[in-house]
Amino acid sequence: IANRQRAWLQTDAAKRQISEATELLRDATGLLELPADRPRPPKRSYGGARVSIDLPAHVSDALAQLAERANSSSATILLTVFQTLLARYTSQSDIVLGIPVSGRSAETESLIGPLSNNVVLRTRVVTDRAFVEQLERTSASLAVALSLQDVPFERLVDELDPQRSLSHTPIFQV
Repeated sequence: IANRQRAWLQTDAAKRQISEATELLRDATGLLELPADRPRPPKRSYGGARVSIDLPAHVSDALAQLAERANSSSATILLTVFQTLLARYTSQSDIVLGIPVSGRSAETESLIGPLSNNVVLRTRVVTDRAFVEQLERTSASLAVALSLQDVPFERLVDELDPQRSLSHTPIFQV
């Protein structure tokens, strides 16, 4: 796998994708300033929590109906809601998220072990527009991000060379 990836990174297609991803994220290396109940520690921890929410049936049904009307998926609608929420909490319109992807292709399907990669999703959120417009914006951003999923996240970090800090991850924090 490593040899295949190194060989692929030398191809023209890879160079185009790296260039496109780098250009897309060139000025997106800032910190997402979420309001916090305490100061950010000088060195990040990997502690976290999980919050499960059961959507009532009528909300799930409404979500499915909206997805069908908007020719979208429930996941993309929920992603749009999440981005809009982040934009409102941070007062930032440039929302950059990391989305894990499997990193598997037809040739690596039978291998055992993790082959994941992080895809960087950058979306401009305009909170005073109709939700359907923001959904279209998110869908377009997601399509671009997924088209660049073969670019290793570490390579993007190397190319963008963001200011590093032990208190947060480079490029995206959410």
